[in-house]
Amino acid sequence: MTLSKADIKKIDSYLKENGISYWDIRLEMIDHIACEIENKKGSYDFESAFKHALDKLGWTGNLKTLENQRLKSINVKIRSAYFKNFLALFGSLKNIAAISFGVFLYYFVLENASLSSFNIIS
Repeated sequence: MTLSKADIKKIDSYLKENGISYWDIRLEMIDHIACEIENKKGSYDFESAFKHALDKLGWTGNLKTLENQRLKSINVKIRSAYFKNFLALFGSLKNIAAISFGVFLYYFVLENASLSSFNIIS
């Protein structure tokens, strides 16, 4: 079974109405539902194939908790990458020395230059 643009819009509307407000999460879910419907063998109308796909995926009713779970998993990945990069930046003595030198130079200019010169440098 192939889906039309109208069918995909119906899936998108269903997800919006049931609590999926972020478009990127909706796109991922639409893809899963569309694949389930298109892989279904036999001759089915869209509505019955759609309901069967939702039942199979367990995405019936309010989906806000599912969206919240997805957001939490994304936040964990982002925080992990952030702290990994933070530790990489401050993990080497060379980086710490370069940052310290930059801060010292900035402070030196602040103390010894006129305000207009400092504004230009900043």
